[in-house]
Amino acid sequence: THEIKRVKQWYQRRVRGAQEPTSIKIYSELPEIIYNNMKIVNRTLFPSVEKFLVAFTRSGGVIEACPPSDDVTCITVDMFIEPTGGVQIKNTGDQIRATEFQTWAISAPQTSISPPRVHSNALAVANACYERGIIGYISVGFATFIDPKTSEQLLWAIDLKIQYTDTMAMANVLQYVTGGHFDSQTGLFKIPEYKVMPALASRFKSPKERQPPNHRFAILSPRLFHTNLSLVHYSVFFQMCRAHHIGYDIREREGSIFTLIDSYKRDLIGMTVVEPDLVTALKTFLRNLSVVHQEISSANMPGKNNFNALIGEIDNILKSLEIPAVEEKPSEETVVES
Repeated sequence: THEIKRVKQWYQRRVRGAQEPTSIKIYSELPEIIYNNMKIVNRTLFPSVEKFLVAFTRSGGVIEACPPSDDVTCITVDMFIEPTGGVQIKNTGDQIRATEFQTWAISAPQTSISPPRVHSNALAVANACYERGIIGYISVGFATFIDPKTSEQLLWAIDLKIQYTDTMAMANVLQYVTGGHFDSQTGLFKIPEYKVMPALASRFKSPKERQPPNHRFAILSPRLFHTNLSLVHYSVFFQMCRAHHIGYDIREREGSIFTLIDSYKRDLIGMTVVEPDLVTALKTFLRNLSVVHQEISSANMPGKNNFNALIGEIDNILKSLEIPAVEEKPSEETVVES
């Protein structure tokens, strides 16, 4: 077809400097690969392959290698490159994908691979960016998987965003409400230590209970979408949260925080859940999603949303860990708006 010819012409221009045998092989196989293997993920933007090819040949695109594994975990690393060349690793997180190629949340810090490997690889990418005149905020996407031939865990850098990202913004909110900071060397998000008041210390049985852990795990979701949110005033929304004990404990530095993103249509909202361990954070995030979805939806008016897909994905994660997905929250909490 005409669009396939345009793809060929575009590819010919891009591979003129490549090795001739390789470019000829890819050129000959490209049309068949496109029609037999292309899967349109977002049909709102591209209803058909032809519509995608029109945009692809007009604006260009990126062809990425696919890791040779069915079990791939993607990691987000947010960094800041200083004008002097210094690099600050602000946040790392495992991506939670409700749909293929679309990340709706991350669990931070990442736990998929040893923190020193992520630290060294992220610094290598940041230093390469600085050598090319790039400073400021960047976000690097990694993929980690087990090599089927060597059984070694590999880490590939697959994505680079030169901008202040949503996850970076949510990480800054997390640091603000907890007073904590991310230690990229150890892979822990640490909060200031505090001691239980002497008058209350006798209520706790062990030293561990008297001195709570000084690190936290968080689930960061910058773009929760539900059309029915626009029908609920913010005051009613937070009253609903209080009724279901969804809130943030300022002293314990754990709970749930909401970011009100879209002031016009009001169908987007961000949510951060902070807990002492990752499993509790996942369970709390799942419970919050379920409660909000049930309260603002009905059988006659379910609304368009990404809640259901995200609930299903987190439920699958908890099932893979063989952990029940229901977790009740303490009753005395305060909702914090940001």
